Amino acid sequence: MGSPRTERAATARRRKHVVELTRPFYIGVHEARGPVPGQFVAATGYKTEAEQHYFGGHGYDQAAKEMVTDARFKLATHRLPQSDSHPVVNVSWNDAVQVLRMAQRQGQTNVSAPHGAEWEYACRAGGTTRFVCGADVRGLIGSVNGADESLQGIVADNMDRLVGNDGAAFTAPVGRLKPNGWGLHDMSGNAEEWV
Repeated sequence: MGSPRTERAATARRRKHVVELTRPFYIGVHEARGPVPGQFVAATGYKTEAEQHYFGGHGYDQAAKEMVTDARFKLATHRLPQSDSHPVVNVSWNDAVQVLRMAQRQGQTNVSAPHGAEWEYACRAGGTTRFVCGADVRGLIGSVNGADESLQGIVADNMDRLVGNDGAAFTAPVGRLKPNGWGLHDMSGNAEEWV
């Protein structure tokens, strides 16, 4: 688990170390999508962290041509072109925990967020390469929805981009890009992953 010493410090959050997974686990094939978080908010009156705090959530500011954090952006008002097939955005870790607790109270006792080691193992499909698609950054196009040429003219031109175009300037519908070796989609890129 982690990153080798050869990776830049900015991308290597944890140095490579051995982790032993001692029990089997299930993980979803796709990121959370659709109206479920909105239904949870409506049914319980829960206020997401983006609604509770003055700084709000993340969204696209068309005038500034960039992604920003602003009080205008909440669970349902992030200004990204999305449908129910896209991953949920503007859900904090604390928000996700509350949704999971509600599911557990309703009898879904086997529902939880994966531990970091479980997520990394599943993301890499048991491998050890830097990226879900291998060691070469060029393999990310088609496998990972990230900042690439699809952002041309949408966000400021000074942003680093991958060479290529995955066809999704912001989030892509879940499962649209190639899965990893175990058939899991969007393990990197698209939307934040909470563990």
